[in-house]
Amino acid sequence: MSSVAVVLAAGKGTRMKSARPKVLHPFGGMPIIEHVARTALAVADRCVAVVAPDAEPVRAALAPLGVEFAEQAEQLGTGRSEEHTSRERV
Repeated sequence: MSSVAVVLAAGKGTRMKSARPKVLHPFGGMPIIEHVARTALAVADRCVAVVAPDAEPVRAALAPLGVEFAEQAEQLGTGRSEEHTSRERV
């Protein structure tokens, strides 16, 4: 049986007040999302990153690692996402 790690990388990061997507901010010499993806790939067979439709820079940063992508077409924010998920469980 194979394992899949799902990495959430579709956030806009508006509270950071930066034009750069929050997951691409550097930390320790590489984008934050790269640290997360490398760790995920170390413990899972596959890694799927959930990205926004306009997330080409995020895709470009992760594609060389072999990360797969799922697109979140509508970005409603964390609060709305949780609300949507709760309704699906009912």
